[in-house]
Amino acid sequence: MASNTQLNIKEIQEKKPILKSYPIKWFIETTQKCNLDCVMCDRKYYSSENKEFPIKLFNKIKPFLKKAEEVDFYYFGEPLLSKNLAKFLNDTKKYSFLPKIFTNGTILSDKILDLLDKRGVFVNISLEAATPKMYEAIRRGASFEQFKNNLKKYAERYKHRKNDRFHIRLSCTIAINWVSEILKIIELAYELGIRDVFFGAVNLGDKSRMHLTYNIEKAVYYFKEGKKLADKYKIRFSCPKKIGYAIIKNNNNWKDFKLPIDKYSSKYVEDFNPNPFTNDCAYSWLQAIIRANGDVCSCCQGRHVMGNLFESSFDKVWNGKKYQKMRAQDNFRYCMGEKCNMVCFSIWANQVWREK
Repeated sequence: MASNTQLNIKEIQEKKPILKSYPIKWFIETTQKCNLDCVMCDRKYYSSENKEFPIKLFNKIKPFLKKAEEVDFYYFGEPLLSKNLAKFLNDTKKYSFLPKIFTNGTILSDKILDLLDKRGVFVNISLEAATPKMYEAIRRGASFEQFKNNLKKYAERYKHRKNDRFHIRLSCTIAINWVSEILKIIELAYELGIRDVFFGAVNLGDKSRMHLTYNIEKAVYYFKEGKKLADKYKIRFSCPKKIGYAIIKNNNNWKDFKLPIDKYSSKYVEDFNPNPFTNDCAYSWLQAIIRANGDVCSCCQGRHVMGNLFESSFDKVWNGKKYQKMRAQDNFRYCMGEKCNMVCFSIWANQVWREK
């Protein structure tokens, strides 16, 4: 285990307000541009300027990435529209971290596939529905036929990959409106030979009629049936562990079989996710989000801006008063006064447990 990772874990357990360790997981908002207008996305609210992540800013944080376990080259926006993504990936090719992206899957070329395969990128492909009408209603501006053709190209490249770090996962944001698509998505994954599917909860607030708590029984039914189908096909599966009052005990099958990516994916990044039972969260110790405008956000929810790297150094932001106040919280369900979708719905196999 790397020394920074070991220290970070220790400081999480001890709930240190001021850290000597640095984040082991980073998000870098390579671009704020996107070619789609998805119904569940609030990108326009958070990314109205359509900025590109500046090379000057990347060079400022690049030394810290040597200590990272994972770097996610995305945030709001479609990373494959970024003019600098290839440079960022190539400039860090000797670093040990696992690079990841989230893509809507509509933009693809042989050049992009070569880059992702050669660099060994963990590719999350966003998908909410596997039927054309529903898919195109959700992912406004996309063609399901084109998307499926691109999925086939990803799947074919994976079969003949040059780097075992190159991995494909279908990452699905589920609302109650399209929860029945879960089974169809798993069938599509099986058809194409994609062995990793991840289901999260739409984050529009529990007052929204799209929220999973609007019909808890229906949501639980389809997630459980989805798990059965994934088990049958030996497809890796994960879904929310808690939906309102309902608990899905067997919400994943991550330990049931191995995938090639397991040799490179950091166990420690996955061990400290928000816990819906204890209302605990380790994200303000574990990760940092750097936006294209220089803002540093405390987690992938993006609600709390801790500082700006055009105005301050990362060290000053990382241990500044805002971070100290956040780390001092006993209950993260309402993080700094705002209800957290991540703490209420755990979509990971493992959650943070601190020794009392």
